[in-house]
Amino acid sequence: MTATAERSELRAAREIVARLNDPETGERYERWLERARGCRSPVRLRGVSREADASTGKVVREFASEGEPDGVLLTPCGNRRACVCPACSEVYRGDAGQLVSAGLRGGKGVPDSVAGHPLVFATFTAPSFGPVHTIRNGGGKQLACRPRGRGETCPHGRSLACNLRHAEDDPCLGEAICLDCFDYERCALWNLNVGRLFKRTKTYVERELARQVGYTQKATRSMVRVSYVKVAEFQRRGVVHFHVLWRLDGVDEDGQLVAPPAEFDAQLLADAITAAMPKSTVPAEDERKDPYAWGTQHEVRVLDLEGGPREAARVAGYIAKYTTKPKFPV
Repeated sequence: MTATAERSELRAAREIVARLNDPETGERYERWLERARGCRSPVRLRGVSREADASTGKVVREFASEGEPDGVLLTPCGNRRACVCPACSEVYRGDAGQLVSAGLRGGKGVPDSVAGHPLVFATFTAPSFGPVHTIRNGGGKQLACRPRGRGETCPHGRSLACNLRHAEDDPCLGEAICLDCFDYERCALWNLNVGRLFKRTKTYVERELARQVGYTQKATRSMVRVSYVKVAEFQRRGVVHFHVLWRLDGVDEDGQLVAPPAEFDAQLLADAITAAMPKSTVPAEDERKDPYAWGTQHEVRVLDLEGGPREAARVAGYIAKYTTKPKFPV
């Protein structure tokens, strides 16, 4: 931060304190600031609003921004990214956590019985588009970025080794070891198609469920329904990966959620997801190139919520944090 910017912020802070301490307008100014709910960049609204009785046309309520301090009404920006607005992102994260919690233990229109339905947590990652600088850990300590003992080089003659132990804020994290080797076009197109790829994956998960229990897809769909919530996270190398919470539900004749048949347990769902990933692909724009597919690194694990509401809240919080997370881990 420059000295000029620091002086500007100091003047602004002094002005706010002075206005809050004003015996005549301080209380009104405080209420005006409270409407922004701590937002870093609140939206400033100017104008007039009128509320009329629909039957008589008579104005029953009127508001004008002219009566507010500085002639504007403050309202939170609502941005969900913590790096843009910590206050608004915290509200968003809390709301997301509540919704995910309802899907885990019931509430907000979801029956409490879902707490006993099969649950699986899965992480889907992108394939490699070329070696990049990263942080590696092993045995409780940080390892070198990319050690190469044989002096390996890329097709362009550049060394593939990096013996540094990068700090978390190192700007080179996520950058390609060789700029000419990294497939930037493929990376961008993979991000463009990852939504279609996930949709294809869900279809294959449903097919695998039917295959593993020996039923037809039509019969399986009449007995169970696959539900999920997913959040996307950008890695430092500029590609998306998904964290997904899957739930398996049964549906009764009235369309209400019930426990699925006994053979449709959480391990079956996990096996179906694992089997579906390598089969799920999306054709590339150029038919001469390989289709888009998931990377080889993934995680699929059964969730056990025997810990009750506290465990459900922990899982919900883990999912919700990725909706606002400002960092880009590799």
